Amino acid sequence: MQSVWTIECAPIGSESIGNGPVYAPQQTIDNTHVQAIGFRKAVGFPGAPASAPVADTPLSLSETRTDIRHRAPLFGEHTDEVLGELGCAPPM
Repeated sequence: MQSVWTIECAPIGSESIGNGPVYAPQQTIDNTHVQAIGFRKAVGFPGAPASAPVADTPLSLSETRTDIRHRAPLFGEHTDEVLGELGCAPPM
């Protein structure tokens, strides 16, 4: 099902201006192309009962990695490391 916005703006395509449908989040997840390119990656997280689906970066660059390399940190997980790099001693 196309959105009203897509239907109203469809003539833009004849003018060679890039455009596409506007999807609701669930429509994006269900899209066969999104599924085929492996856009969602399973990422483990401490304390979670199973891996969680995380959206990958929607673009690729020629000289920069854009893929998911690791999970999000826990609260305060890297605080001592970051403060150490800044020359601050960890609290006692």
